[in-house]
Amino acid sequence: MIEKVNLSEKFGLFSEHWSPKIAGEVGDSYVKLVKFQGDFVWHRHEEEDEMFFVVRGEIVIRLRDGDVRLSEGEFVIIPRGVEHKPVAREEAHVLLFEPKTVLNTGDVVEESVPWQRVINAQGACSTGRVIVPPDLQQRMLESEGVVFDAKGRCDLSRYRWTPEEYEAGGEVGGGEQPSLFGG
Repeated sequence: MIEKVNLSEKFGLFSEHWSPKIAGEVGDSYVKLVKFQGDFVWHRHEEEDEMFFVVRGEIVIRLRDGDVRLSEGEFVIIPRGVEHKPVAREEAHVLLFEPKTVLNTGDVVEESVPWQRVINAQGACSTGRVIVPPDLQQRMLESEGVVFDAKGRCDLSRYRWTPEEYEAGGEVGGGEQPSLFGG
């Protein structure tokens, strides 16, 4: 069934900042809604482009060679590999359009998680262009007993780690971002 989406209504369903919610799917990409306030972290997405569309408020996308300021009704596409830092002095409502493989923090992970244990949504290593030698991450994981197939992917149903705080909530910790459609 085809459904229209009311952005004001969907933004009214959540209050947390920097926590994208899936509002729709287009092919291999998600349409996500997120509220910005304050500074996010410097990060990049090695494999994916990312679009920021400002629905309400104003944001700044900091780049190493200058800033991009966006007001309501404006958008920018940040190409893969470009380091950026979203900032909003006041709360802003932003629509993101990005491939399903995008991690919210790109190449930045929580400090308590060893870098080699972070793999992409397909179960593959994504460090080949940043780490020398390029197969270092896979070799380190294999030394811990992780098995990769011929395409360099591991079985996420076997190796995915779900934090305890998400396990209690059922499927929330299943590696997927929350959907605003409740389905």
